[in-house]
Amino acid sequence: VGGPTLPLGLPFPDGDEIVDLQVPKHEVKTKFEEAKTLPRVLLNDIDVNWLQVVAEGWAAPLKGFMREGALLQTIHFNSMLVDPYNLTGTKSMHNKQTNWMDFDNIPPKRVSMSVPITLPITLYTKLQIELSKKKSVTLCNKHGQILAILRNHEIYPHRKEEIIARIFGVIDP
Repeated sequence: VGGPTLPLGLPFPDGDEIVDLQVPKHEVKTKFEEAKTLPRVLLNDIDVNWLQVVAEGWAAPLKGFMREGALLQTIHFNSMLVDPYNLTGTKSMHNKQTNWMDFDNIPPKRVSMSVPITLPITLYTKLQIELSKKKSVTLCNKHGQILAILRNHEIYPHRKEEIIARIFGVIDP
């Protein structure tokens, strides 16, 4: 009883799409060489853990750190709008820059997403990314080891106090 399932009877993840962002072995060398040419973003240990969660598909339907639109949906509604079957032409909505003026294309399905998964960066890192004018950045751990390439990033103000207030219900200024 219920909707479609994966082999072995397992249900599809939220958003009805399997997400696996790990690089296939035959592409690792090429991606590693590309990563060496991009601006670097240093991740702390918590960010590295979130990167793993997203890359392995545990935060489906996310395919990267949240963009501003997804973040605001998450902190205000504990969910995100998605269109896994592209019924409204918004399947890749969370992979593009947030467009606050698009009121015509609204995804038809809401999935649970109560934890914001963002990548806060320093002002220095933001300036380095903007000066490079590249559409991708290399994500590195605290030892400088290359972990991933983040493509088509969106930089927006980090709403730390708003996130804390909305998620935990308290704020201590």
